[in-house]
Amino acid sequence: MKILRTIVSVFAVLLLLFGCNASNEANKSKDSLSTDSIEEIEEVDDGYIKVGYLPTLDALPLLVAQNEGYFDSLNVKVKLIRYEAGLDQDTAFAKKRINGMVTDLCRAIILNSKNSSVKVISKTDGVWYLVTARKQRLRKVQDMEERMIAIAREEASDYLLDRILEKGQVDLDIVNRPQINNLPLRQHMISSEEIDAGIIPEPWATKAVVNGDRLIANNKELNLQPGCIVFNQKTIVEKEAEIKIIAKAYNLAIQQINEQPTKYNKLMQESYGIDELVTDTLTLPQYKKLEQPKQADIDDAIKWLKNKYPEQDWLQTRILKNEYNGKQLIDTRFIK
Repeated sequence: MKILRTIVSVFAVLLLLFGCNASNEANKSKDSLSTDSIEEIEEVDDGYIKVGYLPTLDALPLLVAQNEGYFDSLNVKVKLIRYEAGLDQDTAFAKKRINGMVTDLCRAIILNSKNSSVKVISKTDGVWYLVTARKQRLRKVQDMEERMIAIAREEASDYLLDRILEKGQVDLDIVNRPQINNLPLRQHMISSEEIDAGIIPEPWATKAVVNGDRLIANNKELNLQPGCIVFNQKTIVEKEAEIKIIAKAYNLAIQQINEQPTKYNKLMQESYGIDELVTDTLTLPQYKKLEQPKQADIDDAIKWLKNKYPEQDWLQTRILKNEYNGKQLIDTRFIK
């Protein structure tokens, strides 16, 4: 039965993707780089520290630091490169096209388990929501049974959906999970009712609310904070002084954001491709200076990854081996 549901989900995703290919809003934003220009930036060895980010509020402090000129004034060369999907960003990081990235603990743990030189230097403060389409009568977690809820596999959205469903006592096996990696596309498909619901981060959750969709649950209610920043060990060793400056700029930026949260509405509109109504509605999190993730968050993410696809499941290769413990995951030298 579980295999049948998996097959149904795959076909559902294919049908949905064919149905939404024409959406310019979902596939492009006015500020995002084309694939060609991203690859050009990645390949140029120009002395810049290249940091990838997804269009989420986890990346806002870095965007503010760049916008305020902190990197330039502190004499460090940084390029921020936007990706629409975590998988594309992971690929760039694995191929050493970028030095670091704003990602989540699940992705960081998977990468670290394959290569211990991948290091988490801090948690981040973004918020993720379970969002339901406006015309669907889905008002609580228990209404999610047998619904199509969009996620990206093996990352924060997949993880948080399981934890939300478990808290609501919903059987994980009776929910269909189309994989929609592109974050703006995932939000668009919810708002256009091509899927029933999805796990999406801010500011896309607020964009969905502006369109009339509903917020059902979030990671804060679970006391889980999955966002993080990672760098590769080579960059940490060779560019330790520069990363310390980036950390200083990040901390200066979060102070500015917390003191004047609406000051950066225009920056968010330009950086994320959202409109004024979204930024006027959006509530920013209370950002904190760089600090390591809670050990409880790390342990829970490791536990989830180990249990998600058991080794005896012939459909999947085990994501984490039992012996993995995350002891080589964190580097605290940039935290004060």
